[in-house]
Amino acid sequence: MARITHAESKFYGLGDVLKLFPVSRTTFYTMLKNGTFPAGKKIAPRIVLWSKEEVDLFISSKLK
Repeated sequence: MARITHAESKFYGLGDVLKLFPVSRTTFYTMLKNGTFPAGKKIAPRIVLWSKEEVDLFISSKLK
């Protein structure tokens, strides 16, 4: 079975998001709750993924 790598994926996991946008988990979850950070897609009870496009746009807007 072929495994999809992060380079091929259109989504980031929590670890990937926090590497790209280095804030504490508490700050990150507060931003999610407030709607400051784009919402993720829950794909399993304990797994949430974020669209690469949305995260990249958010980060680039914060760098301006």
